[in-house]
Amino acid sequence: MVVKEVAGGRVRLRTVNLAGAHPRWRVEPTLEELRREVSWIAGREIAMGEPLWLSRFSDFSRVVSSYRRGRMFVAGDAAHVHFPIGGQGLSTGLLDAVDLGWKLAFAVRGWAGAGLLDSYDLERRPAAQRVIAHTRAQVALMRPGPELEPLRVLFGELLAGGGEAGVLASMVSGQDTVLPVRGRRGVGWEGRFLPNVALVTGEGSTDVIALLGGGGPLLLLFGERGAGGGFEEQVRGWAGLVRVVRCEEVAGLECAALLVRPDGYVAWASGGEGPAGVLEEYFGAPANAGEAAANAGEAAANAGEAAANAGEAAANAGEAPEAAGEAPEAAGEAPAMAGEAPAMAAKSGVVPGVGEVPAGVAG
Repeated sequence: MVVKEVAGGRVRLRTVNLAGAHPRWRVEPTLEELRREVSWIAGREIAMGEPLWLSRFSDFSRVVSSYRRGRMFVAGDAAHVHFPIGGQGLSTGLLDAVDLGWKLAFAVRGWAGAGLLDSYDLERRPAAQRVIAHTRAQVALMRPGPELEPLRVLFGELLAGGGEAGVLASMVSGQDTVLPVRGRRGVGWEGRFLPNVALVTGEGSTDVIALLGGGGPLLLLFGERGAGGGFEEQVRGWAGLVRVVRCEEVAGLECAALLVRPDGYVAWASGGEGPAGVLEEYFGAPANAGEAAANAGEAAANAGEAAANAGEAAANAGEAPEAAGEAPEAAGEAPAMAGEAPAMAAKSGVVPGVGEVPAGVAG
C-alpha cells in the first residue's frame, strides 16, 4: 500500500495485491472495495469519505509492432503499456517524444536524411521492450511465495552495496539506453547519452544542455587533438546545421571530438571513420546543408522584421489600459476551465485492468 497526502487535505491511496488475477478485473473498483483492501493491509478498519476518482491497474504488458506507419507515429502509452512501477513508463514516453520531436522538426524543414524518421522505431521500440522486461522482473520480485525469498534477499544485499543502485537508477531513468549504430561498428561513446558535463570554451564556462539549446546537432572539439584533427573541415558541408564548439578536454570523455544529436545522444565519436557519413545519414547530402544556411539568412532577415514589429508594439502600448479592462472577464473563464482538470486528469490516469494479472486499485 502506498499513501500520499495531496492538496486539500485528501489522501491518495494505491494498493497492490499480487496473490493472483482479480475475478472482476473488467469492473471499475468501488470505494468499499478499496476500503476493504486498505483495512486488510493495515490490520484495522479504515474509514473513507467520498472519492474523487477510482481506477484499476495491472501488470499487463504490450508494445506496438511498429512506432511508425506512413505519416502516423505513436509514442508513450499509445506505444507501450506495463505495470506502473518506478515511473518508468513516464520516462520512456518522454524519451519517445524527444526522439521523435527533433526528427519531425528536421523532416518538416527538409533537413532530414532518407531514413531519419524510420530510425524512430529502430531506436525507441527496443527501449520500450527493455523497460517492459524490467518491470516484469520487478513484479516477479514482489510476488508472494517462499521460493522467491532468496532472490529478494540477494537483491537487497546488492542494493545495499551502493554501486549496483546506480546501475538500477540509470535503468529506471532510461539514461543507460544505448541506441543502435546502423551499418557500421560503433566507437566509444556512439549511441550513448552524453551527460550534462561542464565545458570550458573560449567564451567561458557552459554545459552540454546550454549548447544544445538551439535545437541543432553539436560538434564538440576537445583540446588540441580536437582542434587539429581536421573534424571541423569535414563537417563544413553542413555548416548551416552543425554548431562547432571548441572546448577544453573533459575528464571521462577520452576522445578528440563528439557529434551530439539534438536529443543529447552521441551520433559519432572520433576514433573510427570521419563524421561526414553519419551526417549524411542523419541530415542528407551536403547540398541540403547549403539550403539550411540560406534559411538561416532568411531567419536573420525575419529578425529585422521582428525588431520593426517591436517598435509598432511600443506604439500600441498606449492602448494597453483599455485592453486591460477586458482581463477580469477573460480571467473569469479560468476557474471554469480549471474545474474540468480533475475529470481530465482522472481519465488520463486510468490504466484499464486485464485478467491475467494481479489486482491493483488506486483512489
